[in-house]
Amino acid sequence: MTYRDELEEQARVHADVLLDYLVQRSESVDFRQGTYLLAALAAELGGIVQRRCWDLAKVGDPTWDMAGMEAETLINAAWRSMATIAGLSEAEDRRAKERGLLRNDPLPPDAP
Repeated sequence: MTYRDELEEQARVHADVLLDYLVQRSESVDFRQGTYLLAALAAELGGIVQRRCWDLAKVGDPTWDMAGMEAETLINAAWRSMATIAGLSEAEDRRAKERGLLRNDPLPPDAP
């Protein structure tokens, strides 16, 4: 196993711990909110990766800038995912509210 394989395995373990801690055991978020939270976490981690790459470019090899620019892809994808999750959640909430309102409508006066 290479050092990269070991780091990737370590990342998987940490991701599982974060998922369990932040989402699955949390009483403050439901499944959709937890999904949004995970996408927001990906965006934040992408920002950290980007800053670290740029710091490495400043103190050493300027080609680290390329890795920093690639991290922008991660950040943008996470933000697009967050926007999609938010839109889908809002639409689902609207539909649920409409269904609830329809069920709670009073019967018309001439109903048996």
